[in-house]
Amino acid sequence: MNSNFANLLIKYIYAKKLQRAVPGSILSNYIIRPWQIDNPEVSQQEPRMVEPGDDHRIDHERVVYLARTGSIERVNLRGHLQRMENLLPREECNMLFPALDAGQLSFGGQFVVCPVRGGEVLDARHPGYSLLPVGFYQEVIQMTGLHPVFMGQTEDNAYMRELRAEFPRGVFLPPLGPLADFETIRCASNLVLPLSTFSWLAAWLSNARQIVLPVFGLFNPEQYPDVDLLPLGDDRYSFYQFPFHHAVSLERYAKAHADLQGRWRKVEPGSFAHL
Repeated sequence: MNSNFANLLIKYIYAKKLQRAVPGSILSNYIIRPWQIDNPEVSQQEPRMVEPGDDHRIDHERVVYLARTGSIERVNLRGHLQRMENLLPREECNMLFPALDAGQLSFGGQFVVCPVRGGEVLDARHPGYSLLPVGFYQEVIQMTGLHPVFMGQTEDNAYMRELRAEFPRGVFLPPLGPLADFETIRCASNLVLPLSTFSWLAAWLSNARQIVLPVFGLFNPEQYPDVDLLPLGDDRYSFYQFPFHHAVSLERYAKAHADLQGRWRKVEPGSFAHL
């Protein structure tokens, strides 16, 4: 299992939503071992099939209608489906994926947990996934007065060295493994989210008191209008709007972040009413 398993969890949540809307339907090829989910692949290829072409948006009511009336016999979900309307309520999702004892660490109210997304982000493989400016962490941590904990993909690199230099008294955890990292985020009382669906999902499922979400890169609906991962009705969240930004490689991040300095601002959920 790798950190991309959060994308599978999001797709499974929508598949369960669709299954509940179409009585008698079954799921195929969803195997998520930590939660003992095992839906083996159904190999037969029904001739009447719909394959929604969009990566994130799906016309749920149309698909349900076609399935209930027998106009289609199979729905092939290939997209990422990263939109709030594709999810079941959070309480139901926590029943699908109950908290696990995975060797996670717990940080109470005096800490703010800051997951770091590294890995392929460091070579700017996807323009929507970028490192968070260190100056943003400075502002949020100073404002909250909480003790920072950096965890996740914290292997040594220039960005991590800058974080360590800026927060010499911070806690820096080594990678614990995807599942333990996921559950550590989920246990946290306070969070600052990176651009990561892995961290996003763990935070959304959590009982955290406050979650800081940068409306940045992939999370910025003005830049990526087909993605909607902004839980606007959830009082735990604070949103910080960033300008348009495309990811750059690790060698270029310092200048890119210097250009962003001071250009983010806290915004109210009503700013995104057009979603």
